[in-house]
Amino acid sequence: MGESNTSRVFGLDFMRAVAILSVVLAHGGLVHLLVTTVSQLAPGLAPSTYWFGLLSHAGLVGVEIFFVLSGFLIGGILLRSAGSLGTARGLLHFYARRWFRTLPLFWLFVILNILLERFLRDRSLTGSEVLAHAFFLRNFDHVALSFFPESWSLAVEEWFYLLFPAALWVGLRIAPRYFGRVFLICAGLFLILAVAARVHGAVQPGAEWVNGQRCTVLFRFDALMAGVLAAWVAQTQPTLWRRAVVPGALAGLVIFALTYGGLWQWSFSPLTIAEAPDTFFARTFRFLLFPLGFALLLPLASQWVPARESVWHTAVRKTALWSYALYLVNWPLIQILSDPRIAPASQSWQMVAGWFGLKIGVAFGISAALYRFYEAPCTRSREKLPWAVPRPARAIAA
Repeated sequence: MGESNTSRVFGLDFMRAVAILSVVLAHGGLVHLLVTTVSQLAPGLAPSTYWFGLLSHAGLVGVEIFFVLSGFLIGGILLRSAGSLGTARGLLHFYARRWFRTLPLFWLFVILNILLERFLRDRSLTGSEVLAHAFFLRNFDHVALSFFPESWSLAVEEWFYLLFPAALWVGLRIAPRYFGRVFLICAGLFLILAVAARVHGAVQPGAEWVNGQRCTVLFRFDALMAGVLAAWVAQTQPTLWRRAVVPGALAGLVIFALTYGGLWQWSFSPLTIAEAPDTFFARTFRFLLFPLGFALLLPLASQWVPARESVWHTAVRKTALWSYALYLVNWPLIQILSDPRIAPASQSWQMVAGWFGLKIGVAFGISAALYRFYEAPCTRSREKLPWAVPRPARAIAA
């Protein structure tokens, strides 16, 4: 803890870096690398390499962290915009700034994924497919992603950016003097309705947790609301927020460990693991526990500011800065480099490790370039908009 020469909060950058590394390493084949390396260097340990399977859901963890961080960030922005959000200008200001931040890079990757389908899979896409993906319609109330599969989580966030501020705007048109109450009511309704929709969907024919319930927009707003409500506590109850650092972190880690452990079935004689069955709980309330655990880590993360910068801190910050580009880059790049026409035939641990390192290194390099030459300029361009400067915020009423 302490002061830093940067306005970015290191703890939040650390969570963001952990999130994107979880996704990239999982997609890159970390489990395969570990199993191959241990099996070839220490054959006697080969029967135990199935334990590396515990890392197989790292990508799921990364996305859940991103949801909570997005809710915390956007919730904080909306709370600080209390004075202007009830006006059409204030709402337009929020939308413009958010969309200039997210849409240019996303639409660039829609185009790149169209090319990927054409030249890697020899598949042409219809105009309706492209438009539905470009405007986040392929997993709104059910999942029908025909390409660009990693866009499912971006659709959840973009619909949150659209619908939650709009709900606040409607609420403030009705009760303009009670921003705090409107904020809590809207957040509570989004959370409750998402859980209710997920419970309803869980009993429908063909329902399953990993690619169905998990990836449907209407079922996932509660994950973002965990961050939104954390932002409300941070801004309206600062003393409680400061005191929650240690107990919140401990509770959050326990909830995460128990929930993540629940992804497997455990046998204790002998000690073995297997994928847990697709149960009603897995399709419903498990999705509420992950965000709760990560939200409880936010008091610690939001107050973690290093006294001085080191190379390690800089690496974490850069990874966090490039995380959006990395999320979009890593899967299509890994698909290209995993194509049999390109990937090496040898499965020696040296070749597997080298190819793994190449995939991760190239993903970072491309992401850094995209951030510097495309993403950051697009984000800065929003400052030229006539509505770029919001009206002063007013105090939050109870």
